Amino acid sequence: MQELQIMTGIGAVLELLAEAFEGPGDPRSTWFVSNAPDSGTFGTLAALTPQEASRAPGPGRRSAAAHTSHLAFSLRVSAAQLRGEQPKVNWAESWAVSSVDERGWAGLRASLRSDYDAARAQLAARTEWDAEALAAAMAIVAHCAYHLGALRQIVQPPAHDPHR
Repeated sequence: MQELQIMTGIGAVLELLAEAFEGPGDPRSTWFVSNAPDSGTFGTLAALTPQEASRAPGPGRRSAAAHTSHLAFSLRVSAAQLRGEQPKVNWAESWAVSSVDERGWAGLRASLRSDYDAARAQLAARTEWDAEALAAAMAIVAHCAYHLGALRQIVQPPAHDPHR
């Protein structure tokens, strides 16, 4: 029974992760993104030109390109950890990209897609779950949802934002 409950939980994690990146599976019912079809990370990023992705929304804030690089990096680390690896991680390195040209922006978004697909596959393929692994899976969703919110603010900042 406990294994069934964990697998149901992993199904929910996969559903939430898909919503964070791909947008709502059914726009009539979402968990946390808006009902617009392109409201996930991939749709949000597709709306940005390389110049827009490279512009920080204010002093001391990160560009959409930087958030995208960081997300891709974090998904690679998560996939490795789900495979049982313990990679040496330099989180400062995950923010190294802050500006992109056309080719760089396309490559960064392709990398994010590939890293998302790999992490999702690792989550779906894992058969043994303990409390730490389950918490890590949930943390992936929380982390990605946080950065989706940051990206949405960059794309469509609040009306009171003095930097826009």
